Amino acid sequence: MNQSFSPFASQSRTKLAENAGGWTFLKKRKIQAAIDIGSNKIACLIGRASSKDRDVIEILGCGWVKAEGVIAGDIVNVPVAKKAILAAYQEAVRQAGAAPKRKEVAVNLSCGDPYSHYISTSALLGGEEVSNREIKQLLDAARKKCNQHKDRLVRLFPISYKVDGKREIETPIGQPCHTLDATFLAVITSDQPYRTLNKILEQSNIYPAPYLPSAFASGLASLRQQERQSDTLLIDLGAGTTSWVFFSQNKPKGLGQVQWGGNYITKALEDEFGIHFAAAEKLKTRYGCPKFGLEDETLVELPRGSNKPNDCVKRSEISSLILVCLRRILSLVIKDIACLPGLSKKNAPPPWRKVVITGGASLLEGIEDEVNDLFNVPCRLGGTENTQGIPKKMLRFSPSFSCAAGLLAWRLGVDRNFGHIGLQGIQRDDGIIERILRFIQNVE
Repeated sequence: MNQSFSPFASQSRTKLAENAGGWTFLKKRKIQAAIDIGSNKIACLIGRASSKDRDVIEILGCGWVKAEGVIAGDIVNVPVAKKAILAAYQEAVRQAGAAPKRKEVAVNLSCGDPYSHYISTSALLGGEEVSNREIKQLLDAARKKCNQHKDRLVRLFPISYKVDGKREIETPIGQPCHTLDATFLAVITSDQPYRTLNKILEQSNIYPAPYLPSAFASGLASLRQQERQSDTLLIDLGAGTTSWVFFSQNKPKGLGQVQWGGNYITKALEDEFGIHFAAAEKLKTRYGCPKFGLEDETLVELPRGSNKPNDCVKRSEISSLILVCLRRILSLVIKDIACLPGLSKKNAPPPWRKVVITGGASLLEGIEDEVNDLFNVPCRLGGTENTQGIPKKMLRFSPSFSCAAGLLAWRLGVDRNFGHIGLQGIQRDDGIIERILRFIQNVE
């Protein structure tokens, strides 16, 4: 049976990053929910915006269970995964004493190996003013281009608009022009894993609204306003996957995911020293890869039955192996970024000026120095900073909850900060019968 655990005190207050961009939560006192489905844990947050501080979320309930039936973001055992997701959601509802209306929940997207690419569309207006109708026309054209592929279009982020082929403008609404050009960042994932996850949630009477890429959601909680404006790369180091998003001018200019995470490091320690996975996990979290550890000849005792003489190994061997694995993961991230046309240019310096790391695996000792050296830019650890009401022993684990906190912020109205102009992105493709059934369930 799944055991739930809440690191948050009842009705704690979470401020999303220092000076978190002056978010304006439009759904002030409405209760909202978010579910982060990871490879190591499944977390559900229920909360609402504070009536006093506009950038503060009041956490009313948090359910946290061990992830089962999920590997590298994909559902591999439907009944077990469904039970774990429900356990996290029900525990959060129990603590909050209420469920979100219509059971609509923001959910992270890590299944199906999500990736992104740019799509450009145009509309002819003949000198008329731009309205929501033309924006919807551009969105529909972008969807049609994406639907030519077998993969599933999950979300479109507006990147830029141009009127009459000239300068870029922030919003085209009300602009008289002859032509309107738009560029969108399309988030794509494999169709089958997406449908599996969607079916599990709907069978549990949980309706994703919306799905958001994990790194993007983490960025909402971890990045400061200046960082989202000024070319910052956020890397979310999870257990089974590592996802990334590049922010510039307060827009996600690219995002992706690689199928290696903290568990890859743990598995390498397990294989190298001939120990159980749980023992390898303890070695990883205890010793990490600090620079002084690479020269530490102190002997570390291993569990009995390892493949090392006298069941001992030098600390330098542990830290060196962790460092090698970490570099492999980060190198894959760099290669993934290079695959996105328009973001990284050949023979040009990298576009990022700063790197922020978050996620459970970002808690490894020494990781900030290594990221700093590899990316050659300043690096910091990001989480849900300025948090009140969380037990002190849990504060250092806040990066593990940055994705869930960002998802909750989106449900509370942060989506309006990303140029959606009242349009809700990709809608469900349910038929009329499914919509009627869902309406009846929500009323009940």
